[in-house]
Amino acid sequence: MTHLKAFRVERYRGLSGLSLPTLNRLNLITGKNGIGKTALLEAMWLFAGKHNGTLYWNANVLRSRESVVDPIAELSADEIRFSGREGARNLRVHTYFERVFQAVSEAGDSRLKSKNVAPIVGRLTTKINNRTIKGSELLQQTPEGLVSCRVTVDPNRPEGIFVSTVQDIDTSQEVLRRYSSLVRSLGKSDLESAMHFMFKGYPQVEILTSDSGKPYLAVSRNNGRPLPLRALGGGAVKFFSLYLNFFAARNGLVFFDEIENGVHYSLFKNIWKFIREWAERWNVQFFGTTHSREFIRSE
Repeated sequence: MTHLKAFRVERYRGLSGLSLPTLNRLNLITGKNGIGKTALLEAMWLFAGKHNGTLYWNANVLRSRESVVDPIAELSADEIRFSGREGARNLRVHTYFERVFQAVSEAGDSRLKSKNVAPIVGRLTTKINNRTIKGSELLQQTPEGLVSCRVTVDPNRPEGIFVSTVQDIDTSQEVLRRYSSLVRSLGKSDLESAMHFMFKGYPQVEILTSDSGKPYLAVSRNNGRPLPLRALGGGAVKFFSLYLNFFAARNGLVFFDEIENGVHYSLFKNIWKFIREWAERWNVQFFGTTHSREFIRSE
């Protein structure tokens, strides 16, 4: 994945005409509450994932788990526009949503009753440099009344990794999948060494299963009783998440919202040390937001 060299929000949420003319390998966004730090992070992630329109229905972007038919109306009235530079390429991205027809009324629609497929209720279209990309996202209504996207995501066009402020890290299927990939790549010992450096005495990480059969991440001292990762506190969870997501985003991008949340200030300097090391090792471009002056100064 090509790293971002410059970025501009033309239209997204409350942002308009905001330019970042120069972007580096490590980028930190700061400012007061409510000025749009998270929105800017979302916008860059959507730009990076411009070939995957299903990102507009992502709960982290919508900041809700409620079903939404038209995500563009939720995010920016009638259209979203970004521009930026990836390597030597200047790109303009324009995304909008069209309702094909409304969902079936209570009385029903004879045109749809005879079909055995879920009716299409809308289409999300993205244009890059005024050319419509293939595979527009078609929104369907299921028999249960929910909406779902019908799209084939191109695995050769990764969108980077977005990490929100709320993470169910020790039981998330995506996190468990990424950790399993790390183990298969023989990276478990490196992760445990980093965890031990930051949180003395908890070098061992493993996947266990609860009494109800649900898998979760656990940590333990040597020959000690395993504890859920979250039992170590927010700092350990945040650090583990950083490592795992940098590894998963190799040669790509990581977007991390409010990176200092739950982390004691005494750990800031070492967190920056590892961010620089991992970004260099895995060729990752990092974007983060923060409220903390101490975190900025510790860099």
